[in-house]
Amino acid sequence: MAGDVTPLRTCSQLHAVLSGNQAWKKSTSTGATGSVIVTLTDSGVIEYSVRVIGLRSPVIGLTLEAPHPKRSNKRKILDDLMRFYNNGWAHGAYDKPSAIDIHNLLMDKLTINVATEEYPSSELRGQITSLIYNGHLARHQGMPIPMAGANFVPRLSTSTAGHAWMSIDRDCALHYEVIAEGLDNAGDNKGVQLNGIAEIVITDDGFEGVKTVLNTFDGNLAKGTLSDLSQELLDYLNEGKAFIQVSTKTNPDGEIRGQVTLPNVCGHNTAVGLKELNKIHSIGFNVEADPRSCYFENKYHADGSSWSPEFDKKCTTCRCTRRATICDPVICPPLNCSSPVDDPDTCCPMCPLGDHQPHNTGKTELDKSEGCYFDGDKKFHSVGSTWHPYVPPFGYVECALCKCLPGNVYNCSKIRCPEVNCPNPIRLNAMDCCQTCPDSEDEEISEVIISDMQADERNDEPCYINGLQYEHGEEWKPEVEGAAEETMKCLMCKCENGIAECERQTCQDLPTSCKKTIDVPGECCPKCADDMEDEKAEYLSDRT
Repeated sequence: MAGDVTPLRTCSQLHAVLSGNQAWKKSTSTGATGSVIVTLTDSGVIEYSVRVIGLRSPVIGLTLEAPHPKRSNKRKILDDLMRFYNNGWAHGAYDKPSAIDIHNLLMDKLTINVATEEYPSSELRGQITSLIYNGHLARHQGMPIPMAGANFVPRLSTSTAGHAWMSIDRDCALHYEVIAEGLDNAGDNKGVQLNGIAEIVITDDGFEGVKTVLNTFDGNLAKGTLSDLSQELLDYLNEGKAFIQVSTKTNPDGEIRGQVTLPNVCGHNTAVGLKELNKIHSIGFNVEADPRSCYFENKYHADGSSWSPEFDKKCTTCRCTRRATICDPVICPPLNCSSPVDDPDTCCPMCPLGDHQPHNTGKTELDKSEGCYFDGDKKFHSVGSTWHPYVPPFGYVECALCKCLPGNVYNCSKIRCPEVNCPNPIRLNAMDCCQTCPDSEDEEISEVIISDMQADERNDEPCYINGLQYEHGEEWKPEVEGAAEETMKCLMCKCENGIAECERQTCQDLPTSCKKTIDVPGECCPKCADDMEDEKAEYLSDRT
């Protein structure tokens, strides 16, 4: 009998985290990191993919190394990977490893070393180890998400580095696996949990710094499943506006992090076709590795995302559209008041409360206690303010108007067009919101290209408030979670042709003959006790 001797095939993952903590002879603290994925083929070829980020100087050496057979303070270079290196990446293969080389690989004795101009001997280094198969599909779907101190602004100089695999399953549960190298032990005894916590941090301006704690570390590994993610966090993961990070006692706001995008349709599977899309296992990837992402102001932004830029957070909104960053200035709508006031926190002036405002409370100052956060432009808007909605990829839509109402709710509707008194009204330009009368009967009519973005000229338009529809003429009491009953019971809203108008009820003075008043649950104004007795007697009389 005869046969070939081949490497044992397993589903375990060979990988390495390249960190300054493991640098040759002396650790470095530059905030850089690297990730290595290794595959041993049936023919005995060692294939590898290497990625490094955050280096402060050019790479001058990238090598696959083994322990020196005679001297522990020496290195044996097996393969020079620089021939495959380009712009932070190296994809290649060690074609002819010896049996001893394969043995050392499977026994976790091979390393990858990165040398730079700043650290010509070694800036990053990592030991290739085996991760036992645990069913985490993301391991086998490309490179992990790199986690580095260099991903903070400003850069955090640390010797710690790491990478992570993340995925969302068809039930919208998050699976994660984080590997970190260089964390200090939390105690003197070996084997205790490391001084680190794995977290997800939102990067959106409106909720920046909000953390979701995942797990502590056991050894250099933190892994688990989280099945109760909020809708907001799922949306931010889908848009690439979150970081997976490790916080430590030394750096409680984060020591290493990596921006992650996790495409998902969780919570939005009522639309046609989305239910089928949600059956696909979603694998997380780093926004830097996405060829569609945008690099703007020293930061990567996911394709399709919008944000307020650092150079002008109040009056500009930017969006990423397939590697192109487009920034639009805020378009301020016209105001229907004689003395508009400037709000230092917003771009556009607004009418003071009490000046042509339907929810007149007699105030003339801006109310800072309430406001509306609009996800389109990623900005807060004061109560009573109006703005044109920002709708990616179109930008600011001048044919629609949003208004912030009391109770932290907003209503967006198409603008009202003036009546036209001619048989054949036209749009002078295809993008005009409203039709107008032509100067002559022979004037050419412009074709309507994007009618959904133009003003709706129908009557009896319904109102849409926080996902609920109210018909024209319908009245309702707004419900706001957490709002005081005393505040909400006197507020009434009414839909007028697509525009919600809310006002506080004014109580009439009770007659001087009233000796005692009674507060009726759910009603705004107190009633006279005598009147209540009369109403009760009339009710009993009707029953008999």
